[in-house]
Amino acid sequence: MAVAVDDAVLGKLCAFQKALADATPPESIRWTPRDQMHLTLKFLGNVPAGAVEDLASALKSASQGTGPFRLSAEECGAFPSLRNPRVLWVGLSGETEPLCALQARIETATATWAQKGENRTFHPHLTLGRVRENAMRHARRIGDVVKVTQTPKFGTWEVTEVKLMRSQLSPKGSTHTVLVSVSL
Repeated sequence: MAVAVDDAVLGKLCAFQKALADATPPESIRWTPRDQMHLTLKFLGNVPAGAVEDLASALKSASQGTGPFRLSAEECGAFPSLRNPRVLWVGLSGETEPLCALQARIETATATWAQKGENRTFHPHLTLGRVRENAMRHARRIGDVVKVTQTPKFGTWEVTEVKLMRSQLSPKGSTHTVLVSVSL
């Protein structure tokens, strides 16, 4: 389950990725392609194709009563930390209360299909990139670059729908397909 990001915001995020890529060791980060950048609300793992209709119904039910809300992409950080970055992200702010409530309802409504439960607190973010396993020796330098690079205001957008997406892995990367869109 995911929320799409506004095109203008995506453009600024991609420009920021380029600035970070230019300042970090080459090939040290696997950058998230523009067409794959979205806010993940719930990752389920492998789900049988026959479950799509039931998942769509669960998503519709979990989304009921949630109206459109606004999000802003603002700060840059890393999981688990800037001292030891594995995932580079841009944090989201704005109307996060309805977002977090929606995410919690989706988490509960789709628990039957999840391969594993999530025990971490939901932290709304967009993944910019992942530090490659063979580049961990550069982790501290990458964290320092993120720390000193001026993070621009990426912009604000209105969230009006939630999408049930399929992710297909291949040697060339993931392909995302929207299976169902639910209006808020």
